[in-house]
Amino acid sequence: MSHNRYNQNFYNRKRRHTEESGHDEENKRFRSDGGHVSLEEELETYLYRVGELNDKNRIGGYSVESNIEATANFVLDQISQKQKEIIDILLECARLPEKLTIYSTLLGLLNSKNPDFVEEAMDSLATSLRNYLNQAQFSAVHILIRFISDLINVKVLSPKSVLNIYEKMVDLTHEQSSPQVRTDFYVYCILSSIPWNGRILYEQHGPELDEILDNIKSYIENRTKDHLPLLKVWSIDDPHPQEDYLDCLWIQIKKLEENDWKESQIIRPYVSFEASFKNSTLHDFPLIIPPEYNPQTLYPLPRVVFRMFDYTDVPEEFILPGCHSIERFLVEEQLHSVVNTYYLDRKQCANRLIQLPLTNRIPLNYMIVEVIFAQLFSLPRPAHLEIFYGSLLLELCKLQPNYMPIVLAQATELLFERIENMKTVCVERFSNWFSYHLSNFQFKWSWDDWKDCANESLEAPKNKFLRETLIRCMRLSYHQRIVDFIPESINSLVPENPKPAYKYVSDEAADLEGTPVANRLLELFKERAIPEDVFSALRDIPDSDAGGGEVEINPLKIEVFTATLLFFGSKSFSHAFAALAKYHMIFKMIVDSEKSQLIVLQSLHDVWKNHRQMIVVLVDKMLKTQIVECSTIAKWVFSEQMRNDFTFFYVWEIMHSSINRMNKQVEKLRLEYQNLNEKYKKSDLASESVQDEITEEELEDKLTTLNTLKEQQKKLFFIIIENFFAVLSDYLIKVEIKIENVEQGETFKSPNWFKWVSDRFEDFLLTHNEEILPYLNEIKTQFFTSNTNKYFTNLFKMYSSFKE
Repeated sequence: MSHNRYNQNFYNRKRRHTEESGHDEENKRFRSDGGHVSLEEELETYLYRVGELNDKNRIGGYSVESNIEATANFVLDQISQKQKEIIDILLECARLPEKLTIYSTLLGLLNSKNPDFVEEAMDSLATSLRNYLNQAQFSAVHILIRFISDLINVKVLSPKSVLNIYEKMVDLTHEQSSPQVRTDFYVYCILSSIPWNGRILYEQHGPELDEILDNIKSYIENRTKDHLPLLKVWSIDDPHPQEDYLDCLWIQIKKLEENDWKESQIIRPYVSFEASFKNSTLHDFPLIIPPEYNPQTLYPLPRVVFRMFDYTDVPEEFILPGCHSIERFLVEEQLHSVVNTYYLDRKQCANRLIQLPLTNRIPLNYMIVEVIFAQLFSLPRPAHLEIFYGSLLLELCKLQPNYMPIVLAQATELLFERIENMKTVCVERFSNWFSYHLSNFQFKWSWDDWKDCANESLEAPKNKFLRETLIRCMRLSYHQRIVDFIPESINSLVPENPKPAYKYVSDEAADLEGTPVANRLLELFKERAIPEDVFSALRDIPDSDAGGGEVEINPLKIEVFTATLLFFGSKSFSHAFAALAKYHMIFKMIVDSEKSQLIVLQSLHDVWKNHRQMIVVLVDKMLKTQIVECSTIAKWVFSEQMRNDFTFFYVWEIMHSSINRMNKQVEKLRLEYQNLNEKYKKSDLASESVQDEITEEELEDKLTTLNTLKEQQKKLFFIIIENFFAVLSDYLIKVEIKIENVEQGETFKSPNWFKWVSDRFEDFLLTHNEEILPYLNEIKTQFFTSNTNKYFTNLFKMYSSFKE
């Protein structure tokens, strides 16, 4: 699902209150300014911490049930003064998924004593749900639907009113105009909530529940799954099937039904209060109707269920639930919810994960690791920053030093053994995580176990993974450190020494045409000469006449200046940035075309070909300072000069960084235009002085700028697609007619090369699907012919399913 950012601010606020007020030795709550904590803050603290027995501020006894009951009594005493505030806090707390049944129990107790208050709370809950639906905050909707579903069990809501919500959602499966991603979301909301209330719905409204499930069954059987191959982490289903998430959940729900709707994982504290709920007032939840379909709304993409461990991988004293058992879903769902709720605080997140209450002998550590890697490898992109998952695993290792490192090592070996069938972008994320993790453990690993990979071809998955991992380790350390910890058996994988390669001081420098000017420039740079003097020295390399009075900048002039300046600033990133900033004016004078930009990028690569991180950073800097453009970077990536580096990870880091920068510029300008347009419309009703602030001409200028930038974005996408079509078609044609070009070697001929490049094409389309899909028809018109290879036809058939 999408990011659970909706309750993070609330969580941070509560954490600050607790730190300020609740953990001193005398257990007194005072603010940092010396005053007492307000009643509202006290309510927030008690309500947020309800059910947490390790909290010093708890009230009641030492059981969850007594704590909930004491909190309910405390709240009941304050309702007359703080009713609105209490409702607001409860609605925020209800979106903490790992404590869902605790808050439903609390509401049940409040309802048994004060039903009018709870009725008001239900109206507010319905309003919040409608707002989240209209705002497309799908994670909030998903959790609130589950919370509402559980309120049946505490006699707060009537089962019929909850079924009415389900029925309105399942009705969407019959809408022909509704895209599958939209319907999938609402079906998922229903199915993922049923484990909480399936038993009571079956007992009291069996026929209605059966009708809903029959409709869902029909929908699931008929929905298209063309998208599945694009979302799978591995290209094969051995040893674990990679199932569509709805298909898997449907099977789990059917098994739950076969078991008379009984599960063994959900902690239900309200069972202890059934006598208290016996005479409670049942409320009818206001009817919720999903908003009309809006093509601009971005629904959560479908996903594939990630599996890494099976029962043979865990210790004998634990029992890993089967992949189709409802317990497997419930544990995984709770773990995902905790990660998505506390992702801004890795320490709190790690603590919440290992404290997850379990009812069986479930191998929690294994399931935690599996869920974290599931999110890290999620396609098209992880829910959160990659570095978060690495830091979270480190925190878990600190909390459980005797267990978690062992599980992680086992997971690493499993992933490495299956790496040949892993999607390229997932191999890259695995490499990024592994290098980061090693850097926190002095790079200690059983490297000799992987020594056989050193003799494999350069494009072999395991060999490439190890090479890229060591390159990444060098980013987090230094070259000699890598040399020291790598055993002799795999020292062929050690990256080159990341020194600049400046040809004008090499043995062949005397024979090079640009050497005299390069030497003069280097002296001027050392003397901190002003840009005018440097540009004057460059005149010794004459430009050519392009005809018609036009002058064409000599490519040698651009190459000498770029290479010499980068060599001069090669001491550090800061030196390089300072050099680019000081002589930026010269770049703007001599780099006046796409051709000249390509020369700059080629010169940068020649100087720093052994230091890939420097290339990544400097290309981004040149893009930011408008020395080069995004479209030029795309053409450079596919150029002949980059042929030998084409499958290296850093190349695609540059590519995606350039695309992301372009996308951010478009989005920023779009928001500026949208805000300006809204102000202009409002100004029609305002005074003339306000109207004069925003003119129609300003609005048109902003729209023109936005449309121009969108055209540049479209041009960038089409350049990349065109080049992917060209290089992949070239390979496929040569394979079909069995032409071997010895000079190109393995780089362009091996199946592994095709895997790396085709995976990159798929990743490009998938990662930027929101921006590319609107141009899908144009892409098909421009690039597809009757002779188009079936690889492209199949790929775009799968890709088109995201738009349907």
